[in-house]
Amino acid sequence: MQEILKATQAEAEQSRIITVQSQQLTEEMNKILQATQEEAKMTRHMARQTQRLSEQMMKDNVSMKTVI
Repeated sequence: MQEILKATQAEAEQSRIITVQSQQLTEEMNKILQATQEEAKMTRHMARQTQRLSEQMMKDNVSMKTVI
């Protein structure tokens, strides 16, 4: 009976450890997801700014051709 109790306690401890590890991994994955979302947001922002810059450069190019 003692052996069964010890085995059950050992399994319960392993389950607790696995639960803690799973929680830690979940937290880390959430951090990665948040960072990825923030990076995507910044990438979209940079793309919009690059597009605006390109549009302005094209306008300047047309204006310079008109002057010449």
